[in-house]
Amino acid sequence: MHLPPALVTATDRLTQRVYIASDGRLGHRQGRWSVLLLTTTGRRTGEPRTHALLYLVHGRQLLVVAS
Repeated sequence: MHLPPALVTATDRLTQRVYIASDGRLGHRQGRWSVLLLTTTGRRTGEPRTHALLYLVHGRQLLVVAS
């Protein structure tokens, strides 16, 4: 299913705000999925970029889903 990029960006930002404001109590679960916030540093800009990503627990490891 293809979603409009603006909708994906708006959902990502809203999830981040709710997650951070509630200290992870809200936004951590979305339906049956677990969500984490991953912050990376831009290679060219050096600026931090944060995105909400789904993850699965596999034994003692986390499998992060990014697309």
